[in-house]
Amino acid sequence: MVKKEGTTSTLIPRAITSAEFTHILKADAEIYPTSNPLTLEVLSEWYSIHPEFGLIYTQPEEPSSICGSCCVVALNKTGWEKLIKGHISEADIGRHELFDNSKHDSVYLHIYHAEVDKPVWTSFNHERFGIALLKGIEMVLEKLRKSNPALSVGGFSGK
Repeated sequence: MVKKEGTTSTLIPRAITSAEFTHILKADAEIYPTSNPLTLEVLSEWYSIHPEFGLIYTQPEEPSSICGSCCVVALNKTGWEKLIKGHISEADIGRHELFDNSKHDSVYLHIYHAEVDKPVWTSFNHERFGIALLKGIEMVLEKLRKSNPALSVGGFSGK
């Protein structure tokens, strides 16, 4: 979806679907090769509760054509502490470490992967991709606060 603001437009992200998981895993492996890569099962687990934290930006005329994506892992406090202290890697994050808006008042956000097709993105005269990502995350948080007004962000990190 496109939101017009003055002479510029901003793409509005949609939630990730399982159809995008393979693309994300492949792209991430090319950028960040590791001896402990993320698996399809783990990525599926991350978005089983809150898929809206997987931000997918598509071209307005081609909704199946991804021009940007950002995989945010929404963690609970225990998961966050394990991750930032190095007790677990991203590939080890499971259901017990994940944030659930019906159970937690604080979410800890970790950017796992972000990519943009810069020529396509800029052809729409958009704001910088990083700014759009932050606004997209804020949109997700605003929606979650409708059912959990006490929700706050306890931490924010990226790789």
